[in-house]
Amino acid sequence: MHSNPIDPMTTGIHPAGASKTQSPERGRGGNAVGGFRELFDRQLKISVHARDRMGTEGVHMDAIQERRIESAVDRVSQRGGKQSLLMLDDLALIVNVEKRTLITVISGERRGDGVFTDIDSAVIAD
Repeated sequence: MHSNPIDPMTTGIHPAGASKTQSPERGRGGNAVGGFRELFDRQLKISVHARDRMGTEGVHMDAIQERRIESAVDRVSQRGGKQSLLMLDDLALIVNVEKRTLITVISGERRGDGVFTDIDSAVIAD
């Protein structure tokens, strides 16, 4: 069993299907106490597959990377993206934009030939 590389108690990213009541308490001004977040319904969920892939590949994200992901998902959502390739540093992430769910994570070493199908948009998380 792999440990969860993103702690939902200190981040705004939660495993898909997780109860929203597991999130940290909100402090004054809408920010979560003890960590990144100013979300939901903007909150990004993580599929079981993505969480497993992150554990297997040793992918850990800090709060800055998480904010970059959220910003990128917001931008592609505003442009009508539904299933998007999101580039973050040396990672490729597939995100279901409408459901705000991280579907899979592919590290630089495992990108293969770099061809991604069944996406309608791409965004660079900067």
